[in-house]
Amino acid sequence: MCCPGHQLIADGWSVLPLCWTDEAGDCNCRRHHSPKNAGKAPLTSHGVNDATTDEAQVDIWSKRWPHANWGIACTGVTVVDIDDTELAALLKEDEELKQHHCMVSTPRRNGLHIYLVEDDSVQASRVLFRQDGRRLGELQRAGRYVVGPGSRIGSGYYRPITNNASVTVEDAEDWLTEVLERLGVALRQAPTQYALGWTTVDTDDPWFCFTTKRIFPSLRSNSAPILIEGNISGFEIETRL
Repeated sequence: MCCPGHQLIADGWSVLPLCWTDEAGDCNCRRHHSPKNAGKAPLTSHGVNDATTDEAQVDIWSKRWPHANWGIACTGVTVVDIDDTELAALLKEDEELKQHHCMVSTPRRNGLHIYLVEDDSVQASRVLFRQDGRRLGELQRAGRYVVGPGSRIGSGYYRPITNNASVTVEDAEDWLTEVLERLGVALRQAPTQYALGWTTVDTDDPWFCFTTKRIFPSLRSNSAPILIEGNISGFEIETRL
């Protein structure tokens, strides 16, 4: 039987093997990944940088890790990663989206992945917030990956909702803003620095803001400056690393 990795390659994706879980959703690859990373952590040494479309390499990985989940590298594709349960439910029922777009339901929080192709494929990933500060998800772009359809966490699967190809849009954030406005949801705009190539991290966690020097060396792989934007007791905070 063909492994899921081969099917994802046939669909045009660049893939990498990921941790897998037991029925309870705990790491079952013997690397003791945290609950947050169980079923999602890369198994190869260089993570998303090892992603490939080479069938021979996928054969090697699938023989070594026959139960692996499979990730899709955001190489030439942008994934709108919605983890707000309420918003994901609205988008899943939108007939216009289902008619035209590639959509995958995700098991944790009953979220949603929408696969797009952008005219400008080198923009930075970013966290998505509503105008009122409620976190909606992320735009996953080059240098990131998402868990692919057919993978499983606990008893839940990454399940395709549609079989459409990825639609090309000029800018994924502008496209999403228009979609959400139609649903009565206002998306908070990215900071100005985003347009200049900043990597943006939004947070309302004070401890996160004060520990960035320890956290962010591992996020400098693209050599882009990082803007941390947060809110503590009503005061806006911006930290450039």
